[in-house]
Amino acid sequence: MTGVTGKPELMKRMNTTLLYRTLIRLGSATRAEVANETNLSATTIRNLFEELEAGGEIVAGALDRSSGGRRAQRYALYPARNLTLALYCAGGRIDYRITGLTGDVAADSFAPIEDGDTVEAVLRLIADCRSRWDVRAVGLGVSGIVENGRAYIGSELDTLVPNDLGARVRSAFPFPLVLENDLNATALGYMNRYHREHSSCSPAGFNMAYIHFDRESAGAGVIANGQVVHGAKQFAGELGFLPMGHKQTLNDLLPSVSSREDCLDIVSRVVSIVNCVTNPELVVVGGSLFDAAWLQYALDRLNAQPGLSSPLRPLLVYRGDNREDYLDGLTYLTQQDLVPRLPLAAFD
Repeated sequence: MTGVTGKPELMKRMNTTLLYRTLIRLGSATRAEVANETNLSATTIRNLFEELEAGGEIVAGALDRSSGGRRAQRYALYPARNLTLALYCAGGRIDYRITGLTGDVAADSFAPIEDGDTVEAVLRLIADCRSRWDVRAVGLGVSGIVENGRAYIGSELDTLVPNDLGARVRSAFPFPLVLENDLNATALGYMNRYHREHSSCSPAGFNMAYIHFDRESAGAGVIANGQVVHGAKQFAGELGFLPMGHKQTLNDLLPSVSSREDCLDIVSRVVSIVNCVTNPELVVVGGSLFDAAWLQYALDRLNAQPGLSSPLRPLLVYRGDNREDYLDGLTYLTQQDLVPRLPLAAFD
């Protein structure tokens, strides 16, 4: 009996989500267009539109031109409603972007972390954004392993410690929070941008790795068949712990890299390992340790690797600044989490 009683409410939730996703994709639509896209009945669409319009979720736009009958009303999501805030901390500052469900950017900036207190700076920024925009969900990028909504950081596997930033945000604010590893979000953002630019390529079959090298650490975000690979313990992509011989990990070697040859040797070995394990069609390389001018040298090194001839080698691409990809990925994940919850009850 419980399942039967809850079924109408569940169906309404599913239909509402379908309507939101349709308006996000189309930008604006008439009721007839929504019916063609979703196969929902005219009565269901009318009732949902009336309810969402009354709640300020959607707005009526222009009337379509008449084709001989009554002119159809167009509807769109209210652009200032249900915004998402994507943010991450790096280099003594917080980079952030506030975006509407249809992609309109309300703010794109950064804020300094004063007095070295990252948690308080993040909490202040979120509170300020909430006071100025209708922010309904936050996507927070962090380094380290993210498991069950909590991040763990550390230079050694047996000394990982929890990062309580996500927990502090959840306790301070009542809306949904998405916590994601930095390079997973970056890889997802790059993939989405790539497919916007190459519309003939299907995301569902896309395989890539986004590898980042700097003096302190290395890591990767891996995409397999269009999905981020997290692994059973959310450990996928933590390349810094990769054994490199002589009881050293990749993270142990990076601080001692002193020349282009040292860097190219490490990059080519790591890319070869990733290629053998995941076989991506595309590998994006970036980070402060790798220079754009070295890309061709890296390709030559890859071709020289045993068993990695040109037909088997992935396309290698340099990406110097990962900010756009990072925020794009966080925004996408946050919106994907938010839309099935809409419309949200009002909160202070």
